[in-house]
Amino acid sequence: RPRPNVTWYLDNSVIDESFETRPDGTTVNHLSYPNIGRQHLDARLMCVASNTNLTPPNNKVVVLDVNLKPVAVHIMAKEKFVSADKRYEIECKSSGSRPEAAISWWKGTRMLKRVTKNFSETGNQSLSVISYTPTVDDDGKYLTCKAENPLIPDSAIEDKWRLVVHYTPIVKLQMGSSLNPDDIKEGDDIYFDCHIQSNPKPYKLAWYHNGNELHHNVTAGIILSDHSLALQGVSRNLAGDYTCMAANTEGRGTSNHVTLRVRYAPICATDREELLGALKHETLQLKCEVDASPAAESFHWTFNSSGEQTELPSRLHSSETGLSRLNYTPTSDLDYGTISCWGRNAIGVQKSPCIFQVVAAGRPFALQNCSVSNQSADSLHIECIEGFDGGLPQMFLLELVEVPVLRLVRNLSLQHPPVQFFIDNLEPGSSYRIILFAANAKGRSEPVIIDDITFKGVAKYTGVSNVMNVPLSPVLAALTLTVAVLFAVVCIVLATIYRRHATKNTSKKLKTAKSAQLTSTPDCQLDSGVHHQTHDPNGIQTPLVEGGAGGVLGRRGSPTMGSEPPDGDETDPDVIPNQYERRPPKTTLPTPLFRSPSARLIHRNGGEHLLHEEERHCDGSSLASLTGLNTEVHHYSFKPSKQISYATLGRANNSSVTSTLSPLSQQPSTATLPLPSLSSMSVTGVGAVGSLLSSPASQSLVTSTLNEYRFRPEVVTTSNRIQESCI
Repeated sequence: RPRPNVTWYLDNSVIDESFETRPDGTTVNHLSYPNIGRQHLDARLMCVASNTNLTPPNNKVVVLDVNLKPVAVHIMAKEKFVSADKRYEIECKSSGSRPEAAISWWKGTRMLKRVTKNFSETGNQSLSVISYTPTVDDDGKYLTCKAENPLIPDSAIEDKWRLVVHYTPIVKLQMGSSLNPDDIKEGDDIYFDCHIQSNPKPYKLAWYHNGNELHHNVTAGIILSDHSLALQGVSRNLAGDYTCMAANTEGRGTSNHVTLRVRYAPICATDREELLGALKHETLQLKCEVDASPAAESFHWTFNSSGEQTELPSRLHSSETGLSRLNYTPTSDLDYGTISCWGRNAIGVQKSPCIFQVVAAGRPFALQNCSVSNQSADSLHIECIEGFDGGLPQMFLLELVEVPVLRLVRNLSLQHPPVQFFIDNLEPGSSYRIILFAANAKGRSEPVIIDDITFKGVAKYTGVSNVMNVPLSPVLAALTLTVAVLFAVVCIVLATIYRRHATKNTSKKLKTAKSAQLTSTPDCQLDSGVHHQTHDPNGIQTPLVEGGAGGVLGRRGSPTMGSEPPDGDETDPDVIPNQYERRPPKTTLPTPLFRSPSARLIHRNGGEHLLHEEERHCDGSSLASLTGLNTEVHHYSFKPSKQISYATLGRANNSSVTSTLSPLSQQPSTATLPLPSLSSMSVTGVGAVGSLLSSPASQSLVTSTLNEYRFRPEVVTTSNRIQESCI
């Protein structure tokens, strides 16, 4: 008392103060609050009763728990495309529902049952994960994630994802609809259609015949267009299985096989003639096998000998599908020849027959394509291809011969092909020759010889080595190699310096010797020597000079020995004098005087040829003193030098002379001038002098003789070696 006031508060705000007092003394305040929303969740609704300020009010509190619809649903990570037959984990998240929303997955109008997980993250948020494997049929369909509060009718919301499914091309091949696959003959035109279902579009389309790719070739009648293949004028070679293949980024798709059957007349199964050997009265069974579509129905056989073709009776052969056999027995020489077989089917008669050459039996043909393979240290393997057996059973022989002693090491034989021999336990380090034959009752074939089969031997150590095996480090090896290279370089440099120094010394010595010879007297231009006679193969007798004791060999052709003409002029400036190097002489005879013929001979009384003066040594002693030292009688023929020849032939030189020495102990050689006056003027002994010719007839004879021998080579003997440089 007094009666209380009843008031409604919402979060400390008065929302209703109206109340009524009932007869029984109670006070009632009915609250009706419209539009409870998401903002009222967990709000405090309080009813307060108070009657005086002297006592505290009484109250009751109600906390609002509001059921809420889901406000959002999303499929996470929507891909631009997915690949068929590949597994994906897809998430869908919902929020705003209280209690948490129930999430379901739909593909088109069909609900998906394979949900991996549903769970609530925080309060009014839900998450669902589905394991999904798209198929080719899913391309273009929608994948839907639906969220719904089961306590609130019509509270479902959804999110959709349009699927773009990529997949390997699906290819189907069929022959042109206007064609009859069972009635295609050679020469017909056909085409194929390739139907492709693909996402993404294919970037390649290929055609295959029996597994081999076809290419556009108008000449061969193969035409490739967008999705079709045309074959113009088909032949039996184009029969077989056809496929088409399309490729995109997902992979390659191959179509079904379509078999093309081309009908054609019979042809031989083998494109070569058969050679058969037979004895007289020996029966041969000839097998004629043909390839045809449809199969050959009948056959006939013909025989051709010396250009006349006859039909063989049908009783001699039997036929079956695609095959005919003929029993043929030659009885005379006229029964050997060519037998032909012809087949026939629904398309026509065979154009080119199958040919069999029947010949008299003989020796087999030689083996072919023999080769050595798998050669090891002591074994090898030989393979050959057998040839024609000669009409008789043949066997195969191998002979292994050791060379160069030609000792037969092995003798092997085979009774039947294939021709394969294996030889082992051969001696290392030996060389062999292989001889291969085929043989039958008529004899052996021509041999096949394989030479130069060598087995390298392996080094054998019979003693025990006392040298320790010390491992060689890479650093030590590199150091050793470096020292070796440096040593080689130093040796090369020293050798080069030595050779240059030796060349300079040799040049200086040659110049000194040359100047000494040029300053010597005319009578002593050459060192002491003994003339020896050598015989040129052309019949020319050439005097050679050896040096005396302690002497230096003279150089023939040098400026001090007839390289200048008698008048001192150089008749041929283009001729470079040669230097001759001679080894030390073996004799120690005194040195006779050597003069040019023009210095030794003088012109006297127009026709006589006398000695100019007594020949002497460089020391003044007479040549007659040499008789006691050398009892051998020497004969000398003077070989005219090139300079004297030029001087004689090139100008009118009345003082030029040519001397000829005739032998006393030998017959005159072809180099001796055949003049009667010369034979009487011959001089014997060491250093003999020829006669002087002054008559015109003698001069012409001398000129012809010089022309004959002016360019003949000089003979080099074993007793007097000459090293000559020709420039």
